[in-house]
Amino acid sequence: MTIFRTSAVGGIITLALLVSGCQRYDHVADMPPPPIENEMPASAFDRHVPAPGPWGVYFDLDRAELLPEGKKILDLVVATYGRFGRSVVNINGHGDTTGHSQYNLSLGERRSEAVKAYLVMKGIPARIIATETEGEKDLLVPTSDDVLERRNRRVEVTFAPAS
Repeated sequence: MTIFRTSAVGGIITLALLVSGCQRYDHVADMPPPPIENEMPASAFDRHVPAPGPWGVYFDLDRAELLPEGKKILDLVVATYGRFGRSVVNINGHGDTTGHSQYNLSLGERRSEAVKAYLVMKGIPARIIATETEGEKDLLVPTSDDVLERRNRRVEVTFAPAS
């Protein structure tokens, strides 16, 4: 009778844990790691810990307007920025190889400025944002001239330690 009670109590406890969604860990190695936000101190850049990124924001052909998926990515940039304390945000605009190279340089600049304006609107100080443009240089996907390639029509956002 004692064995039956012990088994029944153990079964009830096991069933209660399963129903409540709790997991049992027999070894520390089986435990999940703590969330990333608890591992990354706010002063990560003071110790030169690399930040996540770069983030790529993509654009339609011959356009510098942010697309909805680009805004979602930039919202992640804003959230990540809030975790890193003193840092500089670098924005680098790019174009594909369609059109004249000088035009693509100008288009990359407009794309960089659109991203900067969005980040400033979301609370990142303009004084810590640096913009530049590569135009059709530094292609993400190497192509010959006059080739449409959406992945080359982008802005890359990165963080750097503040000096």
